[in-house]
Amino acid sequence: MSESSQVEKLTFSQKRKLLARALRDIRRLSPGFVTAQVLISVTEAVMDFVPIIMSGMVIDGFASGKSFDYILTVILIGVAVSFVLNIPGYSIKPKFTYASVYRLTSGIEVMLNEKILSMDYVKIENPEIHRRYDRIKTFALNYDRYDFGVYCEIVNKIGAAAKGITYVVAALVVTWELYSAGVKADGMAIVNYLLLAAVVAILVMQNTMRSKSIIKEENIELSDDTVKPDRVRNYLLDNYFGEYQAVKDIHIYGNKKFVLRRSDELFDKWHTSKLRKDKVIRRQQLVDETCDVVRSVLIYGFVTGKAVAGAVSAGALVQDVQSFYRIQQGFNMAIESLTKIDNCMFPLKLIYDFLDIPDEKYAGSLPTEKRDDNEYEFAFHNVSFLYPASEEYVLKNINLKWKIGEKMALVGRNGSGKSTLIKLLCRLYDPTEGMITLNGIDIRKYDMKEYMDLFSVVFQDSKLFSFPLAENVAASMTYDGEKVVDCVNRSGLGDRVLAMPDGIHTCLYKDFDEKGVEISGGEAQKLTLARAIYKGSPFVILDEPTAALDPVAENEIYVKFNEMVGTRTAIYISHRLSSCCFCDDIMVLDKGQLIERGTHEELVKRDGIYSQMWQAQSAYYRENPA
Repeated sequence: MSESSQVEKLTFSQKRKLLARALRDIRRLSPGFVTAQVLISVTEAVMDFVPIIMSGMVIDGFASGKSFDYILTVILIGVAVSFVLNIPGYSIKPKFTYASVYRLTSGIEVMLNEKILSMDYVKIENPEIHRRYDRIKTFALNYDRYDFGVYCEIVNKIGAAAKGITYVVAALVVTWELYSAGVKADGMAIVNYLLLAAVVAILVMQNTMRSKSIIKEENIELSDDTVKPDRVRNYLLDNYFGEYQAVKDIHIYGNKKFVLRRSDELFDKWHTSKLRKDKVIRRQQLVDETCDVVRSVLIYGFVTGKAVAGAVSAGALVQDVQSFYRIQQGFNMAIESLTKIDNCMFPLKLIYDFLDIPDEKYAGSLPTEKRDDNEYEFAFHNVSFLYPASEEYVLKNINLKWKIGEKMALVGRNGSGKSTLIKLLCRLYDPTEGMITLNGIDIRKYDMKEYMDLFSVVFQDSKLFSFPLAENVAASMTYDGEKVVDCVNRSGLGDRVLAMPDGIHTCLYKDFDEKGVEISGGEAQKLTLARAIYKGSPFVILDEPTAALDPVAENEIYVKFNEMVGTRTAIYISHRLSSCCFCDDIMVLDKGQLIERGTHEELVKRDGIYSQMWQAQSAYYRENPA
């Protein structure tokens, strides 16, 4: 079994701490849910004994010649007690059932999402973090394994265990007369107690085997034979069958048979694993049915022996037979529930280990200066950076500075470190070596949120949501409509928005709204530019957001955006030099080092990398005019 499917063995102390933490979270997310579940389970269990006790009393009443009034009183009392015991179910259960289940189901996902959104960005890019999150989705958030998630599973099984224990205790109370009653024939007493011992032995053996069977089922469910085919098949379903955009590729390349065949093969592997699990379940069902038959024969023999000896009445005999059945049911229910709670500990550990991943980045506390003159100066001092678990520097000994108001370009071949430099500037990463300063102060000392507010960044892979256009531009559910319209117009998308059915309130894409509008890649980039304008930060960065566009369209967007920036600082990142030649200052990166800096005219005159790239690209444009 590979590491991805290994279930870690936990000590009793670890399990106790995990369960205690889970119960605290459950109490926080849904106060009173566990108490309500236990109360409902206990009252339901006690209520099941009302007809058992009442039937025995009625039979004994008739047998002993009790009056009709006595019989009627017993029945009415039984009805009244049942009504009272039903109150928790009718009053409490509706209150907790749906709302509490939803809070617990979404609660885990909210905690995980909050952790991901607040986690150091360098960790989010770490493949190990993604692998750990995938394990959580497989083992803890898999609703095929748990009804509504692991928290709800724990609450449900606590309730089931409480019900099972109540069954056992209540049955022992009802049948106490049977245990304590004297038997006239000593020989018969020995036989009866041997029968009772055999019943207990079979019950213990059955539940021991049941517990092992549950664990074996869980191991099969978590094995690679089950997990891997299911994950890959879900990938196909989500990314091909569930995404209409992928259908065009399937049509063009004729790979429908390939996708369907691969899906069928994966299903067959998953189904084979499930058959192994079903075999374990059927084997345990056979054991349960055999034990139930043997135990029932022994119980009837035990009770009949007591009745023949005259130790119990006819009514007590009826009570005892039914109570013995409840003892079996309660014992099985309690053992199974406690075993399943124990099986929840490993998924809980995956969740809490993920939530406890420490943030190594210092958040800072200094407020950033609110300057009317926008006199901000950034500087890199011998900055180097390498990714975790990597030995190769992405950036090495970077030294540069610039002030607000300058228009700068950062150019270089793919993989030269351009985007990494920007992520360091925005504090998505911290330098491995060296320091970045703002107005002479290490940026790590500034309050993280205030520092982030200085930047509006349009990344190459910026995302838009399937929500109204205005919410995408404002990055908020509340927004200034006039400001949204102004930013959209300035980004060059005003006419397109006017043609939309609901203007700025039109939903992008059709995921959730039939009237949603599908926008092109170029239009999406213009909306991300509008979002950067709306934020109004003094520092604006375009990190190759137009890489998917043709050079002419890219140049138009860059030139237009340069006009919109005004006096704010702008950094343009591109490997297409024509898009950035209008900038005041151009920096050239190569293999993680800053090797050239100057204006376009100065760099073209040098026989350096910039000049070589410019000559190669301009020759291509001359040979291939748009």
